[in-house]
Amino acid sequence: VLAVVMFRSSSNLAAAYGIAVTLDMLITTVLTFFVIRYGWRYPLALCIGATGFFFVVDLAFFASNLLKLLQGGWFPLMIGSIVFTLMMTWKRGRELLNEKLRADAIDLRDFLTAVFVSPPTRVEGTAVFLTAEPGAVPNAM
Repeated sequence: VLAVVMFRSSSNLAAAYGIAVTLDMLITTVLTFFVIRYGWRYPLALCIGATGFFFVVDLAFFASNLLKLLQGGWFPLMIGSIVFTLMMTWKRGRELLNEKLRADAIDLRDFLTAVFVSPPTRVEGTAVFLTAEPGAVPNAM
């Protein structure tokens, strides 16, 4: 509702919609190339042939919609930039966290040796500690 009120006219809203849709089409075509090339392992020439035409058409649509950038087309680009920045920040934070957890992890063999030498106090019940690192003790443990 805020976006509709902010744009003040349907033509400004249409400019934002046009840029959003054509950029989505362009991104989908690029992602399709990567799926058929690296996911399905088709030959490069076939991948370029299959997606090249659509890429050129989508790029032409997007370029023509860029003429409406100042009339409201900036809005979906701004929203996309904000979401992209958040996602990249999240991704980098997860990488830093995983590096820190890996650096602080105890080797499983050393841990088991220490447990057999000096057994810990046991409590009733079962606990499950999940880890994605084989050969390392889960950090929660």
